[in-house]
Amino acid sequence: MALLTFEDLAALDAGDAQVAQFKEDYRRQGYCWLPSFVSSDVVQQLQCEAARLFEASADNSFRSTEDHTITLDSPSAHTDTATTQQSSKCLIAQDRLPTESQLLRLFRSPGLIRLLSLIIDRPVYCSDDPLGGVYYNVFEEGDALGWHFDRSPFFVNLLVSLPSEGGGGQFEFFADGRPQQEDADSDDVLPPVYEAGVARVARGEDVSKVVRPPLAEGGIIIFQGRRYMHRVTPVVGAGERRINAILTYADAPGFVLNTYTRQTFFGR
Repeated sequence: MALLTFEDLAALDAGDAQVAQFKEDYRRQGYCWLPSFVSSDVVQQLQCEAARLFEASADNSFRSTEDHTITLDSPSAHTDTATTQQSSKCLIAQDRLPTESQLLRLFRSPGLIRLLSLIIDRPVYCSDDPLGGVYYNVFEEGDALGWHFDRSPFFVNLLVSLPSEGGGGQFEFFADGRPQQEDADSDDVLPPVYEAGVARVARGEDVSKVVRPPLAEGGIIIFQGRRYMHRVTPVVGAGERRINAILTYADAPGFVLNTYTRQTFFGR
């Protein structure tokens, strides 16, 4: 199969064989991987942009550190301490990006929006949040995302820069997706048998169904984050860095983050 690139988007339609394969991958395995989605030149531009913003001023990023359960709740006195997760990273909000950023161009691309709609089989719209519409995540030594389920049905993640071999920062997920439920509001309540299985994974007792997709810089992963528990392993080694961009889309126009989420991830 030929690689799908940013420039090919306008010509895609629902009957395209590549779209059909991406759609089947997303349905069957919980994610689809679009390799080399942006050119190496654009990858280098994004790497330089993120590094320049991150290193130029502390005001350009916010360090988010939190303890949480696998359903992203705050741990309580009743939480199994063995499954309490820790996450830390720095975030560069959308309003810190230059107006000419290729990341903004990609995020707003009608072709990408159309492709996402075809893959997940429903309309999607760009988030209107001024901070969390599209943004960079920067992981340095010791940073990680603990095991968790997302609150949103899917995420779109562009890999900008990965640590060297042995440097950690690997995306992993538990291959058994949570049972589908009619009511999305009930997703935080896990069936007892399933909850026991994910708890074993979160405690590190069972890795038999932990999947590590072969991601690479310049590719995009579209992942069912609400159905599949996932994490990013700790970055290991001084000077190692993992950078990815999150492109946020919603199933209705006008989506914005709530005040708590903005404060937690962007500090304002």
